[in-house]
Amino acid sequence: MSRTPGTSLLTNPDPPIVSVLEAAGWSESRRVSVEAWVERLREEGMEPFDAAIEILAEFGGLQLHHQFVVSDGTMIHISVYLDPLMAGLGEADRVEYWEELLEQRFYPIGEYDGHLLLVAEDGQVYLDGDAAGCRVGENFEEALQVIIVRDRPGVDVFDKATMRRVDRSRNRVECEGKSEE
Repeated sequence: MSRTPGTSLLTNPDPPIVSVLEAAGWSESRRVSVEAWVERLREEGMEPFDAAIEILAEFGGLQLHHQFVVSDGTMIHISVYLDPLMAGLGEADRVEYWEELLEQRFYPIGEYDGHLLLVAEDGQVYLDGDAAGCRVGENFEEALQVIIVRDRPGVDVFDKATMRRVDRSRNRVECEGKSEE
């Protein structure tokens, strides 16, 4: 995931994504220190890796808000908080669950609709929902596409044969399928 300093992780974001990010204070050259987040989450037993550091350095601390109207006239409001402490404090057991389930390291990067957003060491982004979890993107840009633009499904990691559907009538990415029993 390494890139030229001063360039964005985003390679070709849709205009709605750029608009939502810029309204939150983002720019392609934005960089913030991740040191305080990393140290606090280390105390909880979570070790960062390159993909997590790069996402948080560019997007950490942003609060993304987006509203749109669905076909029945309902106004939907989406909120994503890219705060690893808000998402990760007290959640080491959930992170460990994902690590055991998918046999790779995970790190909290934020919350969406009250659910934990995690990045895997390979850069894929996951949403830990109430009854199931889903991969919402092969990378952070694709995850933003799924959450904000809602034009493609995520994948149910509990039953890979079942595809995630984006529920345009509610304020969340729908994670249907098997529950984690």
